[in-house]
Amino acid sequence: MEIKKEVNKDILAVAALFLLSLIFFWNIIGTGTVMNNVHYLHEQTFFAYNYKSALENGTLPFWTPYWYSGQPLFGDSQLFFLNLTLVFMLLLKNIFLAVSLSALAYLFIAGLGMYLLAKHFIGSRSAAFISSVIFMFNGLIYTFVLWGNPSILEPYSLIPLIFLFIAKAKKSKNPVNYSALAGMLLAFQIFSGGAQVFLYTLMLVGLYLIAICIGPNLKANLGRAFAIGLIVMIIFFGVSAVKLLPGLDFA
Repeated sequence: MEIKKEVNKDILAVAALFLLSLIFFWNIIGTGTVMNNVHYLHEQTFFAYNYKSALENGTLPFWTPYWYSGQPLFGDSQLFFLNLTLVFMLLLKNIFLAVSLSALAYLFIAGLGMYLLAKHFIGSRSAAFISSVIFMFNGLIYTFVLWGNPSILEPYSLIPLIFLFIAKAKKSKNPVNYSALAGMLLAFQIFSGGAQVFLYTLMLVGLYLIAICIGPNLKANLGRAFAIGLIVMIIFFGVSAVKLLPGLDFA
């Protein structure tokens, strides 16, 4: 019974985070509205339109005829691939609604991930909730959500979950599953079109793996950190290669 009460409290906290996200985006969720900044108006709607046109022809947007008289598109590191914008667009058949709902979803995922990560390390529900709200609405990400590049918000939202899975891999008897999940989320950062955030995340992950080596049983810690890092990178590269390699070639 006590466990059920604790779970119910967590559900209420997560529901509150979703409500905050919904209130934040309430005015722009619709079939004909989108946030008024160049990255949403140009990049997200433009990329989504190219995806929609390409998929109707049974292919991916390898080339766009609408930009600079035509140029490669899929190799552009800022072009999203297999993200929630694409999923919502396929389901709802409306570009503007897909862009708005994906922004809402990623803001909520940012809060949810930080709530779970803080709860894992701290154990305090109230501290976890405050941490998640700060992570969702700090000045930098607030600017990127409203006036900046949505390709920053999406990979940013995945950072807490990546660290949560790596932390769980460190404590698990079998680190493979959690390490694989972390590697997949790193790949989704590439899929988001936010490669610059991926690079920062990768550096932080490397520092964290170094940090977990410090302490007693140095040899065992080194082996565990190496195993986690190796699995993460194998899964990351295997999943992301379809987007990463064309992007590197185009760059």
